[in-house]
Amino acid sequence: ATLDMAVVPGAERRFGKIVMTSGDKVFGAKHVQDIARFVPGQTYDASALVDLRRAVIQTGLVSSTKIEPVEGTEPGTVDIAVGLE
Repeated sequence: ATLDMAVVPGAERRFGKIVMTSGDKVFGAKHVQDIARFVPGQTYDASALVDLRRAVIQTGLVSSTKIEPVEGTEPGTVDIAVGLE
């Protein structure tokens, strides 16, 4: 079988800020940014979100986390929405 798929990549994106989505905050966006191994302005890489999810869970302060990329407030950026339980 042969799969022929046209892919049109968009422009390169960069990490924006971390925004908290849960009402009950175990810790704030600044602390999550300290845990993350990426900084705003760095080229976006989806594998960094997997790494952040593991690091947040390893703190032992949360039982689950939801980390999603969302359209950034600045053009060409991807903000990271974080929810903690």
